[in-house]
Amino acid sequence: QWMSRWLAGKSHQVWTAVKVSRGHTSKEQIVRSTVRFRPLTDEQIQWYLSVGESQGKAGGYAIQGMASVFVEAVEGSLTNIIGLPLAEVVSLMDDVMENSSRMSGCEFA
Repeated sequence: QWMSRWLAGKSHQVWTAVKVSRGHTSKEQIVRSTVRFRPLTDEQIQWYLSVGESQGKAGGYAIQGMASVFVEAVEGSLTNIIGLPLAEVVSLMDDVMENSSRMSGCEFA
């Protein structure tokens, strides 16, 4: 089974690349988060698979849902693991807006 082989009792990383652009200004960042699962019994895995939450999930689990009980630790952005690193996106948006405001009187050839 994929869950016992790849997740249970192991750590894995979630990487997301984000780019925010406005006009001629853009900023980008790669965000990395680490999730460590606790060891799981076959019964726990079977229960989780039976509830259907893992279906349609990129990593095969929903950390914001029932799978959260299996997580031992998270390093980095929780929202990155859920789907989009929100704090990093907002920071990039602030940077792009600040830079594009400074350049609003500039002309590009």
